[in-house]
This record gives sequence, structure tokens and C-alpha cells, in this order.
Amino acid sequence: MRVHKQLAELERDGRLFGIVTQNMDCLHTVAGSKNVAEFQGSFANNICIDCQSRSYDYNVWNQGHMPRCEKCGAPIMPTSFYTERNIRDAVLRTAMQKAIDMIAEADLVIIIGTTGFRSEEYMSRIRLSARIVQINPSETKFDASADLNIRADATEVLDAVMNLTKEG
Repeated sequence: MRVHKQLAELERDGRLFGIVTQNMDCLHTVAGSKNVAEFQGSFANNICIDCQSRSYDYNVWNQGHMPRCEKCGAPIMPTSFYTERNIRDAVLRTAMQKAIDMIAEADLVIIIGTTGFRSEEYMSRIRLSARIVQINPSETKFDASADLNIRADATEVLDAVMNLTKEG
């Protein structure tokens, strides 16, 4: 969670435009990031399995029990798990488009801690002039694309970045 908070601080300071993540857990939002694209779905985008009522609050999952629809009492599911393919696909298309738009405009793309699952959907959208930095202790499919590979834990690297930004 420390990395999530550090990224949120960089965003607040205007040094980071946004986050593109494959994670659905909303941890970037909880940490304070505002511009987040969760392109595989999100626990903040939910739907009732009976009446199709929508909920846009990840806090429904923090109650210690299965969330229920306020209108009809049926269980609520994240739209990315929902079986109605047309609803799920529309939500995921919107999130993926946000991710692609952010990546296509970036001057610097920092890839942190991912192996590259589903990366073909967004890597081809990075501008040719954009620089790519990867932070990952292990080899990944991004190694050849990255201008700089930092083989370390993201927490250590961002601790050093945060110290540099406070000094400068």
C-alpha cells in the first residue's frame, strides 16, 4: 500500500498524470489517486444480479458480508464478473479506452510490478517518442521495450524517488 500512497502523492504534486492498472482492488483510489484506469474491471463498478441496479462504490465490499442491492436485496457483483456479456463488455471497453488514451498521451510510462498479462492491448498504443521505465525485480515481457529496467522492489525505488523529489 505504501507504493500506492507514493504514486498518489506524485499525482497530487502534478508529477504523475494517472495510473493504468490491471488490478480490480481499488487500492490506487483508496490511496488517493484520482485518475485511475482499472482496465480489467473494478470493485467500484457493481451491478445487482436481479434488478440490474448499478452501484459505483467500492466500500460495499468492506462490510464483512456479501453486498446486497438496496432496491431488491439481491446480491451485487462487480460488472466484470457479471454474466451479462453486453453490460460487462461495455464497462470494460470504457475502462480500456481510458487506459489507452492515457498511455497514448504519455511522455513517460512507468511499468511497476507486472509481468505483462494482456499488455498487447495497451503497449502498442505507447507513442514512439515516449520513454518506458520498468520497475520489477524479475524479468518480464517488457524488458526489450523498456528504455530502463530497474531490478528492484517498487517500494525501494519509490522511496528513493520520493526522497529526491523532496530534496529538489
